[in-house]
Amino acid sequence: MLGRILFVAILCLPWGFFVTAADFLWGDALGYLMIPAIVWSCVWWLGRRGMFLWLVGGLTVSYIISTAMVWHVDGAWDYFFKPIGQSILVNVWTIVYASGVVLAYMYRRTLQKARESA
Repeated sequence: MLGRILFVAILCLPWGFFVTAADFLWGDALGYLMIPAIVWSCVWWLGRRGMFLWLVGGLTVSYIISTAMVWHVDGAWDYFFKPIGQSILVNVWTIVYASGVVLAYMYRRTLQKARESA
């Protein structure tokens, strides 16, 4: 139970905002690789145990917090992300995370069907 709470808490962090912040602060694309790896490893762990409601809830909270942080952080960052803007990048990374959830779900369903047919 403690592991489930820990991983859901990790999923609730504002990952979309962290990606844009890492790009702005570090000035390289390391955040675009490192942060999805962290999120997808959590998704993989939780997805293999069939806790998709927890996954969806955690990622929804993460999106809401990321969006709120983009609006509350000084707008000076938008010049760095021209021509698309920071809020669009947060939405794009939310789609990336959601695709990881879908892939974990499809993998789990495929494994269940393979076990049932064997």
